[in-house]
Amino acid sequence: GLFGALALSTASAGALLSGCSTPVVAPGLRLLRQSDVAVLTALVPVVMAGAVAGGREGVAQVAATVREFDAFLATTSRPGLKQLLQLFDLLSMPLTRYTVAGLSEDWTEARPAAIEAFLLRWRDSRFELLRGGYVALTQLIVMSWYLQPAHQAALGYVAPRVVQEMAA
Repeated sequence: GLFGALALSTASAGALLSGCSTPVVAPGLRLLRQSDVAVLTALVPVVMAGAVAGGREGVAQVAATVREFDAFLATTSRPGLKQLLQLFDLLSMPLTRYTVAGLSEDWTEARPAAIEAFLLRWRDSRFELLRGGYVALTQLIVMSWYLQPAHQAALGYVAPRVVQEMAA
């Protein structure tokens, strides 16, 4: 509780002081900012290890997953969205990224092994906030991957009509 409040307060204050309080949405997206896209672009191949293709196809798959993630966020509750964006702020700012994720390099330069180690630390943390962050990030990424019809077909899964309409 106290650690979580402190971490989120630090991220929010840092964003406010750095001029990031007015979010600029990344091109072609509804809610995610460019810094959020950088985090997700680094996380998706690690979370979906073995599923993401190599080369240009893999880059396209990751971009499609980020777009699906963004589309889902547009349908979520405002309080949930606010918390998730605060989590992305925490992971995007160098000081807090290093403090809570253990990554000194920017997401665009982070090695997959370092990202996997960060995810495992959060998954196995004694702090509920970090475990919750792990679950939120990984489950939303996996859901965003499998909401894409191409990935559903590979599993032999046909999404319910309401899900198909949301994805359209």
